[in-house]
Amino acid sequence: MSPEETPAPPPSVPLPAAAPAHPGGPPASPIKHVEFKAALLLAFTALLVLGFLAYVLVARGVFENTQSLVLMTDDSEGVQVGMDLTFSGFPIGRVQKIVLDDQGKVRILIDITA
Repeated sequence: MSPEETPAPPPSVPLPAAAPAHPGGPPASPIKHVEFKAALLLAFTALLVLGFLAYVLVARGVFENTQSLVLMTDDSEGVQVGMDLTFSGFPIGRVQKIVLDDQGKVRILIDITA
């Protein structure tokens, strides 16, 4: 190729001027207070996660006062772990465990909300 046929280099795009750096420190960021904003976002996210966990624990009844009750029966037909125990149509507790004892009786452990 001859020198007359060489293509011209593409025009360069000027870069934006960065903020002046502090003497002896890291270069200044074009976004102001970026560390503060990142810390604020991290704190907000942590509060959101903790609030969600507290809501789930309260909704599951972890902080409710309960009393354990054991019912003895010959069979546990229709009873499942986790089902609500109702009295006159109102839920009063939840089945926690179903165990067969040595005499062949079924022990149903129930947590009653106090």
